[in-house]
Amino acid sequence: MQDDPVFDSYHQLNQTFRWVSNFRVGPHRNVSAYRSMHRERKYDDFTNLRVHLTFPNTVDFDQFLRSDPLNARQQLIGQLQNEVMAVFRPEVAATIADIWMEQNFIPFTISKSLDSDVNLVEEFYRLQEKVNNSQVSVHLGPAGTVTASAASYQGTFELLCPRKCSDGVDKMSCMTIPGCDWSDYDKNKTCQNNALLAESIVTKVFFPCADFTSLPQDERTQVLSNFRNQLYGHLPNVSAKALHSFKFEENSADIIQFTLQGTMRDPTLNKTYSRLEELFHWQRGFTVGPDTNRAKYRARNPEDFTNIRMKLVYNGTNFDNEFGQSLTARQQFTSEIRRSLSVAISNPDVTATLDNFWMEKDYIPFTFSKPVDSPVSLLHLVDNVRAAIQAEVLRVIEAKKFVPPKVEWFGSFHELCPKDCSEGGNSSSCDQIPGCDWGDYDVPPICSNNSYLVERKNVTVFFPCMDLGSLSLKEAEEIRENFQASIRALLPNVSSKAIHSFMFNLPRSLSFILQGTMQDPPVVESLGILQRGLQSNFAVGPNSDPNKYTATTSDGFTMVHVKFSFKNADLVNVLKKNPLTARQEVEQSVHTIVDMVLNKTIANRVQDIRIDQRHISFAITKPPGSPLDLMDHAKRLEAEVGVGSIHVTIEGVNRVPTGVSVTGSNQDICPITCSERYKM
Repeated sequence: MQDDPVFDSYHQLNQTFRWVSNFRVGPHRNVSAYRSMHRERKYDDFTNLRVHLTFPNTVDFDQFLRSDPLNARQQLIGQLQNEVMAVFRPEVAATIADIWMEQNFIPFTISKSLDSDVNLVEEFYRLQEKVNNSQVSVHLGPAGTVTASAASYQGTFELLCPRKCSDGVDKMSCMTIPGCDWSDYDKNKTCQNNALLAESIVTKVFFPCADFTSLPQDERTQVLSNFRNQLYGHLPNVSAKALHSFKFEENSADIIQFTLQGTMRDPTLNKTYSRLEELFHWQRGFTVGPDTNRAKYRARNPEDFTNIRMKLVYNGTNFDNEFGQSLTARQQFTSEIRRSLSVAISNPDVTATLDNFWMEKDYIPFTFSKPVDSPVSLLHLVDNVRAAIQAEVLRVIEAKKFVPPKVEWFGSFHELCPKDCSEGGNSSSCDQIPGCDWGDYDVPPICSNNSYLVERKNVTVFFPCMDLGSLSLKEAEEIRENFQASIRALLPNVSSKAIHSFMFNLPRSLSFILQGTMQDPPVVESLGILQRGLQSNFAVGPNSDPNKYTATTSDGFTMVHVKFSFKNADLVNVLKKNPLTARQEVEQSVHTIVDMVLNKTIANRVQDIRIDQRHISFAITKPPGSPLDLMDHAKRLEAEVGVGSIHVTIEGVNRVPTGVSVTGSNQDICPITCSERYKM
């Protein structure tokens, strides 16, 4: 029996109208606009589904995304995928895409291949059942966990009837097109496949040595243009709309900022941000500049300081008082703090740079640094110092009692962009320049790398043979100038700033001030050098005789002449009767008196004992360089004579002096004539 011709025709038509036969029809303007499909697919057997999860109205995903623009979206996407992948078949779960959460909704898409037997609507119903049972939730950090309250879908045959984003004329129609979203955050709202997302982050790039504010406007424009073009060149996979709003940061001279914007198709913000951090690392050498020098400025992490100035503030302490009273205290404190900091910092290369311990008032400042290419984090070392203080390891004052200081610090890039102290116009700005200090003891106060310290010593040099009153003005000025030059020659490593205020002191000394400074050796060290130099035949004089006057290390006479008076006595006649015995008795009595009343070292230096009719006189001297004040000692004799407690034995008779005179001289080092001697 032959086949039914009607059946054959029907079968042939079925084959003709199948999707794979590509039968098309349309109006005259586009005769192939539509493609036929004959009973191959149910009306709800969609190839694409856009699923909407609705959360309570109190949920604001936009706010959550903005709160952590680098991580929040990825965290939400990860949570949602974990929730729904367990519901869908693996082949459907693998197609989850376009998770663009906004307001209190989380939409996403799923799809299948044309030859798949999976029904996406049935897949959705399984998810909807979990939503209805309050089993689909996401965690929003501090806001807690929120649970989806409803689920809906929109099905399309996108694989069969693909559309472009431009076909979406409003938000509702746009949302039915897979891969497209309505650009709520664009100035011109349209349906597009790379719409802006809620989250963005302002990114700042620091150029430590730049001063963009000083550039002419045309060069400022060139810098921004060159920066933008360089950035696009380094990030070829990031669209221009994800990097925008390039400008110089307000109130800053060295920062360029731009907005890193989340979009639908660009890499996630955290990925791009990580690439930017690496790009702007010092070792990468990212540079920018005007057209005349496009490599003028080099980017650097703003926290990768090359220099740190720390300040330990001890409330209630006054270091100026401590150092003003002791010339050795600063060295002791510096040694102690340096040793403690070296342990706390624990980086030999950095501890070797510890410097500028200029303790004053109630604080101890100090600095440390690193080479510009060093990977060491100075901020980490600041934390080490803080930790050492908290652990009571860093002890600077009071060895037995821990005194916790307030810690202040300031980071800079002095190794890259050195500043001169003259740029510190006040105490605050001066403190920010490594190696500089505000000179509270300078007049007027200035920012300097060699400011005065509180330690100072008024040094007086005695010239016992000099009589200022007998010098001409010309000779006196020549002596002062020669003295100043000789003192500076003794201290060649001490700056002229530290040695000042040279002047005469009547009648026979010159003085000057030795002042502590930041850069000069400690005052106590310079004093030691001075003392040794002054003891080595240090001499000054006018130009005609530059070595005329020799210095001594202390004031006072080197010889004192004492004369005892005896009323109604004729000592000469006594001596005539028994000259040898009587003289020996007188000399023995004088030595006994001096030994009893004065210093024993002086008793051995009695000389020139003389006897006349009513007087016994003698001289006493002191060892070279001795600090003894002979006049002070000799005046004790006056007191003893006044109360009649001393006597001279002659021929067995104790004779009590009725008076005494004391006269000082430097005769032993400044010889005088006999006529001058008897004028005393």
